[in-house]
Amino acid sequence: MADYVHGTSASEQARLAALNQLRNARFLEFVELAGAASVLEVGSGLGLLAQAVAERAPAARVVGVEFAAAQLARAPRGGGVRFVQADAHRLPFGDGSFDVVYCRYLLEHVGDPERVLREMARVLRPGGRLYCEENDISLSRVDPPCPAYERAWAEFARLQEQLGGRPFIGRELYRLLRGAGLAAVELATAPEVHWAGSPGFALWVANLEGNLASGADALLARGMVTPGQLAAAVAELRALAARQDASATFHWNRASGTRPGLAVARAELTSEPALALIGALDRELEQRYPEEGACHFRLDVDEVAPGRGSFVVARLDGRPVACGALRKLDAQRGEIKRMYVAPEVRGRGVGRAVLLGLERQAAELGVRELVLETGVRQAEAIALYEKHGFRRIAAFGEYVNSPLSLCMAKSLVLLGESSAPRNFRRGALSGP
Repeated sequence: MADYVHGTSASEQARLAALNQLRNARFLEFVELAGAASVLEVGSGLGLLAQAVAERAPAARVVGVEFAAAQLARAPRGGGVRFVQADAHRLPFGDGSFDVVYCRYLLEHVGDPERVLREMARVLRPGGRLYCEENDISLSRVDPPCPAYERAWAEFARLQEQLGGRPFIGRELYRLLRGAGLAAVELATAPEVHWAGSPGFALWVANLEGNLASGADALLARGMVTPGQLAAAVAELRALAARQDASATFHWNRASGTRPGLAVARAELTSEPALALIGALDRELEQRYPEEGACHFRLDVDEVAPGRGSFVVARLDGRPVACGALRKLDAQRGEIKRMYVAPEVRGRGVGRAVLLGLERQAAELGVRELVLETGVRQAEAIALYEKHGFRRIAAFGEYVNSPLSLCMAKSLVLLGESSAPRNFRRGALSGP
């Protein structure tokens, strides 16, 4: 474990609280929480971000892990978050326990970032997403120039390295996430752009000073700076904050990746992946059934709202490849709609996974019988449904006068818990 360069003093905790105030809302725009039933934060610090996550995703189980007891002592109690004191190198959770796992400003401070990322990937379910936001502290810029501060900041980076940290780790994130076995790794940056008079300028410059102050004792003890040099650096920053022509910029490094595997989870019907998959389905059906009135595309958003139905998207290694919907027709019956699997992944169990997920959600809604309509020219879909226990029935509802429609039904009365996927957790299914 690397020594934490910033320490846990009251002044450092105040700096972290102010940084949370500046950064949390923008970080939540980065992490995709829709459909997540379980979320893990690694390196919770004061717990303020985890609390914000719980407020953003009130139905999710949110867990925060923090190594330092002094930080946990300041973490808010209640609010939908359970905090655990543990080492990020050895997370106390089983494989595939969480839908979303993230860390922020953590990897630069741990002894073995590669091992921490492997642990984070291990506790992530297949198809789940991992998010990181980290530092490359060489990216900090101020104007007008502050040479004393720049010299002290360079020594701060050297101090962090001496303590076992990685002050430039932000530039390494792509390689590190790939090395942890994650797929569909993507990079981004999050800018800090502040100027005199802008809302965050004074707070950002105060954060720069607080960073330097957190390492001041160690810098002085090791002879890396003199008291005069440190005082000059602080004086420059305070003068910068007072100027009307000053500015400061920085870029946080971001990366996200997916644990390889198949996952099925609830999605908004109007989301980008849903619209893309539905569009592909409609185009395929129009090609197979060019006859007027042969296709039945209608599905309203309120029909798949929680408590009334569900729309799910299947992702393979993080890529949306299939979808399906369930809508309740009455208290006893539910209808499967909008089933689609991308051609390149057909025959790999994706359709079965979507169907299993929809069956489980139907059972949770009290549905006792599932019905569906497919087309007589879709032999592969008919085979899937018959293999899965659906039987042919007379046409119902809007399909009664549709000669190209084939209707099917399946009773869920005898569907025991053993028949449903046990890892389908409130909208998330992992499969091979």
